[in-house]
Amino acid sequence: MRIFFLRVTLTLYSLAMIIQCVFARVPQISDYSTTPITAQTEIITLNPLPLNKLFTDTKDGIFIFDKDFDNKILENANYLKAIVQSQHLIKMTFLKPDIPNPEFIILAKGDKIKWLFDIAVVGSSVTIKDNSLILTTDINTLLDQLNKIREQTNANVENARKNGMKMNFEEIDELFAESDKYKDKVEKCIQSNKPEKIGENAERFNYYILEAYVRSLSSNPAQFRGILYSLSDKSKDKIVRDIKDIKESGFNVIFIHTFYGGETVYPSKVIQQNAKFADSDPLQTVMEECHKNNLEVHFWVDNYLIGSKESILAERFSFWLAKNRNNESSSDFEKDKLFLCPTNDEVQDFLLNLYREMLIKYNPDGFHLTYLRYPIGTTPDQSFCFCHNCRAKFFKEYEVDVAQIELDKSPEMKQKWENFKLNQIELFIQKLSSSLKSIKPELYLSIPIYPDPEASKQYMVQDWITYSEKGYFDFFVPSFYSEYLPEIEKYLVKYSSVNMKINSIPAIGSYFELAPLNLINQIHLLEENGYKGNIIFYYDGLRREDKNYLKFGPYKTPAAVKH
Repeated sequence: MRIFFLRVTLTLYSLAMIIQCVFARVPQISDYSTTPITAQTEIITLNPLPLNKLFTDTKDGIFIFDKDFDNKILENANYLKAIVQSQHLIKMTFLKPDIPNPEFIILAKGDKIKWLFDIAVVGSSVTIKDNSLILTTDINTLLDQLNKIREQTNANVENARKNGMKMNFEEIDELFAESDKYKDKVEKCIQSNKPEKIGENAERFNYYILEAYVRSLSSNPAQFRGILYSLSDKSKDKIVRDIKDIKESGFNVIFIHTFYGGETVYPSKVIQQNAKFADSDPLQTVMEECHKNNLEVHFWVDNYLIGSKESILAERFSFWLAKNRNNESSSDFEKDKLFLCPTNDEVQDFLLNLYREMLIKYNPDGFHLTYLRYPIGTTPDQSFCFCHNCRAKFFKEYEVDVAQIELDKSPEMKQKWENFKLNQIELFIQKLSSSLKSIKPELYLSIPIYPDPEASKQYMVQDWITYSEKGYFDFFVPSFYSEYLPEIEKYLVKYSSVNMKINSIPAIGSYFELAPLNLINQIHLLEENGYKGNIIFYYDGLRREDKNYLKFGPYKTPAAVKH
């Protein structure tokens, strides 16, 4: 799969970057119709050396390498590289670019990564003047990119005809005819020097090209198409409308949020129901509507995360809360988020009883276990958990009070402490899997994971490589959340470097409010890299345009769920 990834994404990724850059949130294509748009920022240094200083000591900013640069610059995936040839930007990537002998490289670090993504367009002219980087984009640059999208759409259509694929060729031809009409109008406005007339025609050209492109995308008839869905109120009519809309948009799996903030959405005998759902059972309505619409249902539970200090569960069972070394219940990194202690036997029994109740009462197809981890602590004092229960269990095993040890000065004890916490999570996972699958052996269990295994172990105390080897879960959901395609590309390379023994269904975000085509490109990128599905976080983040692009594009063919 790794070789397949590196080979196949070059053309797709280049097209996707063009689309993302042209059709980002702002400015709109019509903004370029009367005058070029220029963005400028200070360059911190030209050809910075040594590299260790660049990577560790320098502040966030823009760096320029125009000669004799070390290849380690290209290999470091923490920084965004923009490649320039003939004074034009031709590619942006976090990975080592495949372009030999670039004229120069723009390297963005820290907050300047977002700046470069938001203003850069493939094809923009690039100038360095008076220690400043200047990027200029005009209407011709954007029209060139639209023409490339038209070419790719043509290639998709020809491939579909050649291979007998189902596609509405007549509709695409009509969209092409409309796009050509507005393209001609734009070109005439440019030739006659009437910039005030360009904007509206360019927007129509843009619209019809994208509509044709979306309809030219392939649609897999065997694919996992998941959506995370939270109930906003107990209105049965709204639930019925939402489930119908989800089905019509092409999804086949719903992850319904059933336990969050220390409360349930349904009337439970184990814990209090959320007040906004009082005197009702909206979860039963969800199950009925999903079955009517032939949708698979997984219960999305927040596991150890129970919300904020206002949580009823936190008030009643404060002795269940995870604590850092300073006896605080939330970290600087995850402010106001309260977690239950993973080591506490009462906590484990509570969660097992809750999930068994859900399974017996509603019979879902699966459970999606988010926050099955310790709180994230970035310093020794902020790490978790140093509650009385954890200290007592660790003392019983090693005869040491871990709260009295300076772990950074005792590598051996620090390793024992980390292994102890990893083991506590794994022991609960074993109990959970055994308990739930004793009731329903065919139940699907999944967990969201951070794509970097070492970072996941270090910061989240999740050893998902071990989980894979021991078969605790039926599939992983690697979190590929980003508004930028090059960052997802980086996640893909990192994640695909690990040999997995179970299936993976990546999650992507719908909450960045980018152009609708950005979401479609992310889905297509995952499919081109061998993934048989995706999960979108979340339903309320989808706009009508997003749903239309899904049902006319990659989700246009009804699909059987592919696990």
